[in-house]
Amino acid sequence: RELFEEVGVSVYSFFPWITRVTHQNGCDVILKFFRVNIWEGNPVAREGQELKWQSPSEIRVNPVLPANHKVLKFLRLPSIYGISDATSLNSFVFSKKLDNAVKQGLRFIQVRDKKLPELQRIALAKKVIEKCNRVGGIAVINSDFDLARRFNASGVHLSSALLKRQQSRPNFEWCGASCHDDKELQKAIDIDLDFVVYGPVLKTATHPESKPIGWTKFELKAREFPIPIFAIGGLTKTMLGRAQSIGGHGISMLRGAWS
Repeated sequence: RELFEEVGVSVYSFFPWITRVTHQNGCDVILKFFRVNIWEGNPVAREGQELKWQSPSEIRVNPVLPANHKVLKFLRLPSIYGISDATSLNSFVFSKKLDNAVKQGLRFIQVRDKKLPELQRIALAKKVIEKCNRVGGIAVINSDFDLARRFNASGVHLSSALLKRQQSRPNFEWCGASCHDDKELQKAIDIDLDFVVYGPVLKTATHPESKPIGWTKFELKAREFPIPIFAIGGLTKTMLGRAQSIGGHGISMLRGAWS
């Protein structure tokens, strides 16, 4: 209703995104954000306000409400989060699949492959970071701060074990973490991370011993989470809509990102 009254847009489909709490004049203000994906009409200033289209990565209007700074940053995160799989595919095959995935629009990649020989992992990190930088994407390194700094990665992704030991936010533009329970999710919030992956939602071939949390539990955590939360574990690209419809920012995939 507000969108129609203020900017003349009729909304037909939307889904919950994040919930932020700010403190103003001694009160807690709860802001529930939604993402609109189907609408009709061209936005016009129906109440005499000024309108300006800008990219979340380049906001030039002033002032911006303090509560919106983090939100605008979160909007820059793509909805598909690919995890490198050079170990099982072999480096040559993965390189080809990486090229193809980036051509098809993948813009958010984590270099994991912890079992690769050191020189191969270094080469992999260099290639992924260079390729992401070329297309304006985001490349993060799993748990290795030195490697991330060496090639100027966009950030780091903390394993759940490293998250537990971390006392403060690492000094990178983007910082995320793998979470499996309530304590880890809260820790990610406490140290001001930018995103988390939560799961496994479904059974996975890589971790058959892990008990999946299922979509119901994922929704329970995602619907009022204050930072972007990605579903992970046994997912395919066709499940993106389901994850977003229940509050997820997107999905993270190992094998599925390269198929």
